[in-house]
Amino acid sequence: MAGSVAAYQRPDIPADEASRLEELHELKLLDTASELRFDRYTRLIADLFDFPIVLVTLIDQDRQWFKSNCGLDIRETSRDVSFCAHAINAHGVMVVPDAREDPRFASNPLVTGEPHIRFYAGAVVHSPRGQPLGTLCVIDREPRQFDDTQCSRLKQFAELIESEIAHQYDLETLRSSMRLSAYCDPLTGLANRRLLHDRLGQLIKLAREQQCPVAVLLFNISGLRLINQSFGSDTGDALLCQVGERLQSCCPPGGTAARLQADEFVLCFSPPNGSMPEIDQVAEQARQALDKPFLSGEREHYIQVHIGGSVFPEHGSSAAALIERAAAAIRFSDSGGAAGIRYFSKKESLDISERLRIESRLRSALAQEQLYLAYQPVVDLNDGRVAAVEALCRWQDPELGEIPPDRFIPIAEQAGLIQTLGRWVQNEACRQITQWREEGSWDVPVAINVAADELQRAGFATEMLARLADENISSRDLWLEVTEHSLVSDSPALQDNLTRLHKASVVISIDDFGTGYSSLSYLGRLPISCLKIDRDFISGLPEKRNELALVQTIISMANAFGIDTVGEGIETRAQLDWLIDNGCRYVQGFLFAEPMAPDQIRKLCRRTLL
Repeated sequence: MAGSVAAYQRPDIPADEASRLEELHELKLLDTASELRFDRYTRLIADLFDFPIVLVTLIDQDRQWFKSNCGLDIRETSRDVSFCAHAINAHGVMVVPDAREDPRFASNPLVTGEPHIRFYAGAVVHSPRGQPLGTLCVIDREPRQFDDTQCSRLKQFAELIESEIAHQYDLETLRSSMRLSAYCDPLTGLANRRLLHDRLGQLIKLAREQQCPVAVLLFNISGLRLINQSFGSDTGDALLCQVGERLQSCCPPGGTAARLQADEFVLCFSPPNGSMPEIDQVAEQARQALDKPFLSGEREHYIQVHIGGSVFPEHGSSAAALIERAAAAIRFSDSGGAAGIRYFSKKESLDISERLRIESRLRSALAQEQLYLAYQPVVDLNDGRVAAVEALCRWQDPELGEIPPDRFIPIAEQAGLIQTLGRWVQNEACRQITQWREEGSWDVPVAINVAADELQRAGFATEMLARLADENISSRDLWLEVTEHSLVSDSPALQDNLTRLHKASVVISIDDFGTGYSSLSYLGRLPISCLKIDRDFISGLPEKRNELALVQTIISMANAFGIDTVGEGIETRAQLDWLIDNGCRYVQGFLFAEPMAPDQIRKLCRRTLL
């Protein structure tokens, strides 16, 4: 290829050369073996167009390399002498009828020496993202003419070469994605469960040899589903990515940050000095990082995170056991620990089996409708008559016996059964109202409890009102009781549901008021009709000063907002008299009646109870 050193025009460098070269190298075509999928095109073109030389070229930084070369023995040339390096800057097909008559190429070594190029036509071959990689070119040692039809056909073949490159690129991208998805969470890029088990297993193996602990910290995010429902899944995904980034920054050297599922993340590591305070320090650092606001959708969001921990070898000897124990520490433990972390306790293992058994039986009870409602009167202190009856869910299991609601309702919430349970209560209350009316006149409202998941689900109010309409039940005959915790998110769905229900004349009460939401701003912002004062405050009346002051404050504040109050858990005449004297509107408790069957409450509603 040595030839004349006379001057010749060197090709221009494209303006986006850096991006072009980056994609060329990313495709991994340079310096690869000959491939039939390209060679068949160059041989076919040589026959169809009757050319001695047909090439598929790639223009690298300093060279021209031939991916396929029909009729030429060499694999590359300098970029400076490359005809194709000129062609990638041209629009359409670059045609040189006679190189000796073209001032750009007359002194080019490839013209004056081997392979003695006289004719050249090159169609640009582009990358999958549109960058010019090189050409499909035809070369002759004699001058030739190349008409528009021939140019069009050469361009079509170049597009076929592009398709081959794009197809191979797509296949490699798919393979890489499959390899990545096998070990990494596709959203956050963190290790997935499979990779976590592998790395945690390696840490345990090393810990056995060095006799040091391995810590597993599991982070459970509360309210993710509500964020998705209220602000959209894009907001939730952005929040999860930020959670992953913050946990990754807290992961000690040699440890692994992983995402197990939608709302669970894990850090596993060996503390450098093998001490529990180091583990708690990492947990506290992570907790503080997650306590800071998350920015998504031009809004600040806060999440609640529970941290469960387990330590090798105390809590387990395998990766699966340690992860399960860390999850169990969150799900079943009521005891806190340093830095807000909960560790699995062996003495709680019996409680775990009991809870799992209750959960299993509860699923069966819901499917077989083994639950029932009992009713307790809410008494109006103005006239002593029953103002409403509260529907209370009860469960008599054939195997476990009577299970109190404060036992099975938290399990229903943890197991994701609370909405199913809520729908059953709503349907059963409507059915009972209809039955009472068929048996005679009935005009007493029924109060039912609504869980946070239900109230913050878009469309809840619409579905509830439609159910009442189908049963020909007035919305005035329904009271809804929600906890203060339900109001924490203040999501658009919650606001919409409460507003729709209020406009339909549904009475909305805050149950166990005074024990939950720290901000009282919702009293002026949300359509609340009634506050039910928590029974723990009522129990100290009228002797205990603190309870007395709290209840007085709640009643005064409610009156200022035009909201009624209900005193819960009334058991003594002294409690009742104090509430009457201090302006409480309604009362409820064993002093009047325990929860009772539908036929009994019907008879009670005909009486004056004061």
